[in-house]
Amino acid sequence: MSSKLDLEFTLVSLDFPPRRHLPQSTHLMTATLLWPRIGVAKKAAEQEVRFKKGRCDKADAPWNERILFKESVEGDFALAVSLTVSVMRQHLRTFRRALAGYALTAAGAAVDDFGPAGEVAELPLKAMSKMVGNASKEPELFAQGAIDLKAEMFAETGDAQLVTVELFSALELMKVQRRIADIPQVGTATIAVRKL
Repeated sequence: MSSKLDLEFTLVSLDFPPRRHLPQSTHLMTATLLWPRIGVAKKAAEQEVRFKKGRCDKADAPWNERILFKESVEGDFALAVSLTVSVMRQHLRTFRRALAGYALTAAGAAVDDFGPAGEVAELPLKAMSKMVGNASKEPELFAQGAIDLKAEMFAETGDAQLVTVELFSALELMKVQRRIADIPQVGTATIAVRKL
């Protein structure tokens, strides 16, 4: 049986060449350790990341802005990274959803003024306004990827080792495809792993 290692995971950089045309954007990044040790299925950390011309460089950022995990690991485990669409875009989508909910509620109130028949006609509009208004507020994913790791890779003491996670288009991963097609890689996440 392999022995546990205490490791520190810090974010070094995120690179998205297809987004180099954008002066800046803000996203939410989630890093997840999958089965770091027996009895622990996953540990997740989330942080806001800001891109300038498709790159988020945290190499010289304060430790509190780079830290993802301090965890004990053993044997085989994985590191997954996902990135949402621009947070501003998500706020706009939430606003549109709320606006549609208000419009449906107002339409339902107007139909209700037509007596008993109006009350029956109002029911589907009320139901739709609740569904639209209460839709999931989870941000849409832009990219995601994972890499398999082994605890013994980090057993040697010394400097941090860099791990690169290839990130693929989440939209393409979610699509139901009738044919086998390559999923485009849209970026990379570089994580430093150091034995404590």
